[in-house]
Amino acid sequence: MKLVKLSANKSSFKTIQFRRGFNIIIADRDQDSSDKHSTNGLGKTLLLEIVNYCLGGKPSKTLKKEEMKDWVFSLTIEIDGEEVVLKRAVNDHKKYIVALGVEDISADEVCLTLGEKLFGVSVREVKDKSNHPTYRTLASYFMRTDDGAFSDPFLCFARQKALSRDNNTAFLLGLNWQLSVKFSQLKSEFKKLDSANKAIETGAFDAFGGTVGDLNSEKIDVELQLAEKMKRLENFQVHEDYRDIQAKADTLTKEIHDIINEITINSQIVERYKDSLKNENGDDIKIEQIYEAAGAVFEKSSLRTLDEVINFHRDVVLNRKNYLESEIELYVTKNRALDNKMEKLSNERAGYLNILKTHGALDEYTKLQDEVNKSKTKIADIESRISRLTEIKSRIDDIRIEISDVISKMWQEYNGDQPLISTAIRLFNSNSRFLYEQPGTLSIDVDKEGYKFKIDIKKAGSDGVSSMKVFCYDLMLAEYWSTIRHREFPLFHDSKIFADVDPRQVAKALEISSSKAESLDFQYICSMNSGYMPYDSLPEEFTDNLSKYIIARFNDKDEHGTLLGVTF
Repeated sequence: MKLVKLSANKSSFKTIQFRRGFNIIIADRDQDSSDKHSTNGLGKTLLLEIVNYCLGGKPSKTLKKEEMKDWVFSLTIEIDGEEVVLKRAVNDHKKYIVALGVEDISADEVCLTLGEKLFGVSVREVKDKSNHPTYRTLASYFMRTDDGAFSDPFLCFARQKALSRDNNTAFLLGLNWQLSVKFSQLKSEFKKLDSANKAIETGAFDAFGGTVGDLNSEKIDVELQLAEKMKRLENFQVHEDYRDIQAKADTLTKEIHDIINEITINSQIVERYKDSLKNENGDDIKIEQIYEAAGAVFEKSSLRTLDEVINFHRDVVLNRKNYLESEIELYVTKNRALDNKMEKLSNERAGYLNILKTHGALDEYTKLQDEVNKSKTKIADIESRISRLTEIKSRIDDIRIEISDVISKMWQEYNGDQPLISTAIRLFNSNSRFLYEQPGTLSIDVDKEGYKFKIDIKKAGSDGVSSMKVFCYDLMLAEYWSTIRHREFPLFHDSKIFADVDPRQVAKALEISSSKAESLDFQYICSMNSGYMPYDSLPEEFTDNLSKYIIARFNDKDEHGTLLGVTF
C-alpha cells in the first residue's frame, strides 16, 4: 500500500500529495515571527494522526475537539496498483462515508479488509483478539502515534501487554506467530489454573472446600452418616396415631409423677405420726413431780387430787394414740390404692412407649428421608468438586506437556526460518552500523518463555540513542516487508523520534531512510522543524533532492500556514 493524497471537506485545509519513496514535511519559522511564535502545533503530528484515523485508527485528542466535529477527511491509497478512497467523518468514527468502493461501511469491516490485504492476517473468526495479531496493532508499528511507542521498539503503545507485544513482533518478523499465540494462551491458562490450585492447597480459596484428600475424607464421613440414616429409614415403621399415642404417654407420665409425689408426701406423714406414737405414754411419776412442783406455788386446796389428774392424763394419751393409729392406717391405705393405680398407669404407659419405640411419626419419616437425600446430594457435590480438582491437576500436567511441545516446535521452526531471521538481524545491524561506529544488535531467540526479542545499541542509556533503536527497527521492518514479505505499509515518523538525537545521527537517519525508500520503492514519511534540520551534516546528494522530497511546508506566520488553515 502507498499513500497518494490526503484532503478534507474544508477549503482551508492544505491538501497533501504524497510521493513514492522518501517524503518529508517541514515546519518553518517565518522570518518575521517573534519569540512568542512556535513551529509546534502547525500540523506535523496532526497530519500523522489524520492519516492514522483514515486508516482505521481511533480519533486523537485534537480530532475529538468540538471545532473538528464537522470535518471530513479523504485519504487516497494505492493497493495492488489500484487507487481507492477512504473517506471518514470525525463525528462518526464507527463507520466510513465511503471506503474500498463501498458506501456507509463500518470501520470494523474496513480494518478487517485492510488487515487481509496489507498484512495477510484475518481475525474474522477469532473471538479473543487480545493476544492475536490484528491489523490496527500491526499498523501501529509503522505509524507510532503513542508517546510510549518511542521507548521500546517492540511496543507500539505504552501499556501494551507482553503477550501482544511478543505475538505481533513474531508476526512482523516472519516467525510462526500461531505458535506464539498458542504459547501465550497456554501460559495464560496455566497461570490461572496453577494459581487456583495453589490457593486451594493453602486454603486461600475455599470454594472447593479443600484438597482432593480433604474432600475424599469428607466424602467417607458423609457416606458413613448416610449408611446409618438409610438403615434407620429401612427399619422405620410409620404409625398413623403416633402423635396421639405420644401425647397419651406424656399424660400418663405426668399422672404417674403426681402419684409418686403424693405417695412420698403420705409416707412422710406416716413417719411423723409413728414418731409421735413413740413419745406418747401415761407415766404417773412425771405427773406427780409436776403436781409437787405446782404445790410449791399454789395452795393444795386449790389443786385437784392427784388421782383425778392422772386419770385425765391417761384418757388424753389414749385418745391421742388412737387418733395417730387411725391416721397412720388411713395414709397407708391411701398409698396402697395409689400404688395400685400407679401400676395400672405404668402398664398402660409401657404399652404406648413400646409402640413409640417400634414406630415413628410420618413427619419424622419424611424428615429422615430429607436428611438421606441431603446426604446423597452432598456426596454428589463432593464427587463433583473432586472431579473438577482432578481435572485441574490433570489439565495443569497436560498444559506443561503442551507448552513443552510448542517450545520444541518453536525451536524447529526457528532453525528452519534462519534465512528470514538472519535477514531481519542483518538489516537492523546494518541500519545501526550506519548511524553509529559501534553497530547495534537485534537478538531473536527461543527459551522456556517462548520467543525472546532484544535490541541493544551502545550508549542506549540516552534518550536520543533509545529513539534511534526504534528508528533502526522500524526502517528494518519497512524494508523487510517491502522486499522479503512483498507487502508494503508506509513508514511514518513524527518529529518526536528525532528529539534529543545528535544532529549527526539525525543526518545519518535521513540519509539512510531516503536512500532505501528511493531505491527499494517503499514509502517513508517524516516530519521535522526546519530549525532542527542538520544541513551541515547532510550529504550533498540529499540536499540536492530535498526540494522534491518535501511534500508540505507549514509556517508559524499565521493560521494559513498550518495544515488545517485555521487555529483553535
